[in-house]
Amino acid sequence: MKFLSTLLLAALLPLSAGAQTYLGYTTLQYERNKGVGFSTSEATHGVAIRLPESKMQLLKGKRITGLRAAFSTRKLSELRIFATHDLTATPVAEALVSGASTSVVEFDFDQPITIDGQPLFLGYKATLSNAEGGKPCLFDEAADLPTGYVWGYADGAWVDVSNRGLGAPILQFVVEGSADFTDVLVKPVNVQGYCKAGSDISLQGEIFNFGTTPITSLTLQTAVGDAAASQQEVTGLNVAPGAVHTYSLEGINASQPGALDLRLEVPTVNGQTDAEPADNAVTSQVFLYPANVQKRLLLENFTGQTCSNCPSGHESINTAIMGRTDDFVIVAHHAGYAPDLFTMAEDVEYTWLYNLGGSIYAPAVTINRLPYTEGASSVVFGNTTALYVTLPQAIATADARQPYVSVEMENAFNEADGTGTVTVYVHTFVSPSTLPHALNVWLTQDGIVANQANGGTSYVHDHAFRGTLNGSTWGESIELIPGETVTRTIDYTIPASITSSYANNYAFATDPSRMQIVAFVSDASESALECAVHNANAIGVTTNGTTSGISQATGAASAPQFSTTPGRLGMTQGLGTAQVFDAAGRRVGSLTQGASLALPAGVYVVRCGAHTAKWMVK
Repeated sequence: MKFLSTLLLAALLPLSAGAQTYLGYTTLQYERNKGVGFSTSEATHGVAIRLPESKMQLLKGKRITGLRAAFSTRKLSELRIFATHDLTATPVAEALVSGASTSVVEFDFDQPITIDGQPLFLGYKATLSNAEGGKPCLFDEAADLPTGYVWGYADGAWVDVSNRGLGAPILQFVVEGSADFTDVLVKPVNVQGYCKAGSDISLQGEIFNFGTTPITSLTLQTAVGDAAASQQEVTGLNVAPGAVHTYSLEGINASQPGALDLRLEVPTVNGQTDAEPADNAVTSQVFLYPANVQKRLLLENFTGQTCSNCPSGHESINTAIMGRTDDFVIVAHHAGYAPDLFTMAEDVEYTWLYNLGGSIYAPAVTINRLPYTEGASSVVFGNTTALYVTLPQAIATADARQPYVSVEMENAFNEADGTGTVTVYVHTFVSPSTLPHALNVWLTQDGIVANQANGGTSYVHDHAFRGTLNGSTWGESIELIPGETVTRTIDYTIPASITSSYANNYAFATDPSRMQIVAFVSDASESALECAVHNANAIGVTTNGTTSGISQATGAASAPQFSTTPGRLGMTQGLGTAQVFDAAGRRVGSLTQGASLALPAGVYVVRCGAHTAKWMVK
């Protein structure tokens, strides 16, 4: 197990001031304009933290004199601080106070209370002077605390808000006199990414210093399932009281697939057993997929022949996926700019994914139909420079998600009469969502030579959507039950040509050797923001067999081969399209098998799938 050193966050205010000690779960790092409110039908809001018995025993006999807190607004009335053993019972200490501030302010109880070792809730309630849009409570936005540690007042009732991504409220309690103890709280760890049996798991999390002494060393111990625990001694730390230590662990491993418990524990702090070890361990569940499960991302490109910026958009896509083309299933929808010779009726329907009230543009992309960043109003993004900047971010967002299902395909094609049968197997490992689910099976084609604005009359169009094979624009409904496999068998015929739904019914000839069958599973929702694709796959029409390997699924041939003659560069072997760039990195053309390109003398870079090579034209 490899340990990576990390940043320590220090609290804004000191833990002790004279004869007082300040304790809580917050780092005191916050943004005053990020208020939180839990009530929607009334103007009263509040938060509280719960101190379990084990922590109260550390302070038994000490007196709590008050609280300190910060708020997003000063416009608060009926601000009441309290301490209670039960949020529905009469407080054991309270005070009606004034002076709410966006800076941390200290408030005193009417009478101090002596800690008797029982669990305790400490918090406040307040009424907004202006009830509209009220969000007075502030949080530190650190990692969440364990369930039951943070409570919010919502429309007349207290509810557990520990797992809402807020961190801890900006709230501490004031203990009379000094206290000297060492205690850490290990925050929950959620392993959400795609993990395979036999492969390393990366783990990140936070450890909060609840004690009153700095943390100089920790022992981190991890175990997955029945695997032997790994242990790492971490020294040279200086984690101040009220601060967090952020750790990153690699090399955690388990050989068996399935849903397994992952346990993280801190058995020793500063070389000894923690003063309160009850919250020094957390257990999360991680799902390990079988080692042979493929995860492929669906990249849908909205493009058009008359779109002058689309060639540069295609280059941005090629750059973003360079070296990992086998991880993607690419489909080009000739919609978003204007219908052209390739546009099918379904392409136009798919512009619904823009979710922009009818406003569309190209070049544009969506990755697994996911919002590429938090708060995005559309799953589609792009437009030249923005596409180049945002695409890696969107890929990273999709990479971080589980596939939930596997999508495997078996295909048999008769070249003599153009008929075939494809069988799609969807096996569910983990329930992806509570939404309905859909299976889409599409047909695409590479290597179509036609006009392209800013690309010339011999531009090679790849991944062009040619229609659906399972009958519906938005696929067919399927039920995903963990542990079960859905099987769909589809008979199809590849016609001699496919007619566009636009452009005077223009038809392009088909070439089965350059066509793929694409299958993917997604959520099905009335919201364009909730149609996430969980997994995808593709198989060449003329590839008779199964998607047991990615290369077979994409119909890839062996490494492409090129040749040069004076003034020309040709592609003598290879499936798919090669992009040709000059020495300055500008795209100067495309090549398919058997084609050649007239070029001035010079050195050129040729990219075809994962293969990159330099060629000199004399």
